[in-house]
Amino acid sequence: MILARYWMFTQVYFHKTRRIFDIYLSRYLKAWYKKQYENLLDVMKHDDVTVMGEIIQDAQGKSGKGARQDYSRRILERGHHHVVYETGSHADASDVRVAIEVDKRLRQKYTDIDFILDLDARGAVHKFYVKGDEKLGDEFPIYDTVSQRYSRLSEESSILEKIPRSFHVIRIYADVAKSDLREYREQATQIEQEERRAI
Repeated sequence: MILARYWMFTQVYFHKTRRIFDIYLSRYLKAWYKKQYENLLDVMKHDDVTVMGEIIQDAQGKSGKGARQDYSRRILERGHHHVVYETGSHADASDVRVAIEVDKRLRQKYTDIDFILDLDARGAVHKFYVKGDEKLGDEFPIYDTVSQRYSRLSEESSILEKIPRSFHVIRIYADVAKSDLREYREQATQIEQEERRAI
């Protein structure tokens, strides 16, 4: 179950394409809410079907303008930003600092390109104790009837020992054509290497 949860985090919940559409939907809903409602309870009048109808209307230019129209078109037409920078699956504080600097320098160099920095693709995979982790975590005792002793799940499972407790990936997306991705990725890698040398 833990291994399945880990793969769901890496391959589904925080997949790069899924994440960018989550960002679009979140930004669309913020713009839609500000325009539509004075009272938070008015949102309860809507469900997935009515919101999708609003997205279609906005994408066609019949009601929403600006951010609402842009994000609704991206959602419907699947015209999304592409990843130009990505950390591994277990980003730490130094990775966050480096990614912020890469994003800043890319924005300075390419002022006409829209970049999106995603620092929020993270979650807890499990809460069990893992050898070498500074946090104790939860214990899951296993009783061996032959030796008549208790041991930890993490001591008995070589798989659990290798699965980290948390998942965190940082990505920078750019609104560029696929054919131009190589240039931006190379630039991001160069900036990252410079930043890591400076740390």
